[in-house]
Amino acid sequence: MSVQAGASLVAPHAVYKEVHLYVENRQGIEYFIEKLDLRGAPQGANLVLMLPYYKHSFFYDAQEINGLRVVSDIQLYLDLYNYPVRGREQAAYLFDKRLKKHRVHFRTNVCGTPIAEKKPEVSIPRALENLIIQFFLDRS
Repeated sequence: MSVQAGASLVAPHAVYKEVHLYVENRQGIEYFIEKLDLRGAPQGANLVLMLPYYKHSFFYDAQEINGLRVVSDIQLYLDLYNYPVRGREQAAYLFDKRLKKHRVHFRTNVCGTPIAEKKPEVSIPRALENLIIQFFLDRS
C-alpha cells in the first residue's frame, strides 16, 4: 500500500478517496480483477493498482501496520511527493514525523525540500515511474 492510504497508516494527515497498491506483476493485477470483480475506471477510481518501474524497490524495507503491508517510509515519501492531491503536504508531514530523525542523510534545498546530503549505506531508489491501472470497486 502506498500514497495517501499508506500514509494514513504511517503518519495520518490528509484524507483520501483512493487506495494505491503495488502489485508485483500483471498476474497480480489479474488476480485482483478476478477476486474483487473490478471494473476499469477512467475517472472516479477508488482502487489504483501500480506496477513498480524497478522490480524490487517497493519491497525494500516494507512495513506491516495493522496487518497491512505498507511501503517503506522513503518509498512512501517518494510516491507522495509528486501525487497531485495534497501529496507534497503529506510528504512534508511524513518527513517531519518519521524521516527527520534520520536527518544525517538529508538536507533541504532553498524550497525546503529534503535532498540527499550524503550517500546512505543502503541505496534508496529514486522516484518511480509506475504503470498505473485504475479501478472502481463497487461493493454496494
